[in-house]
Amino acid sequence: MSLWVVIEGDGDIVRSVSLELLDRGRTLGVPTTAVILGDPALVGALAGHASDVIVVDAPRIADCGAGALAPLIQQRRPSLVVAG
Repeated sequence: MSLWVVIEGDGDIVRSVSLELLDRGRTLGVPTTAVILGDPALVGALAGHASDVIVVDAPRIADCGAGALAPLIQQRRPSLVVAG
């Protein structure tokens, strides 16, 4: 089982709900991956919260829908994908 949390931020600020989702997965012993849309500046803010980080060159999910994520999800096959 693996958990992906799709993250949108503002500059280098990650919303607290995103960190809570990542931390909950880690608490449950589930490998967690932070999927950052667009802004690699968020990587530093995720230290200690995610097992892995993927940066997708895409606008906000509200603007692009799941289309930017679909190929990546099909390739890596996470168990659960949530947006936070």
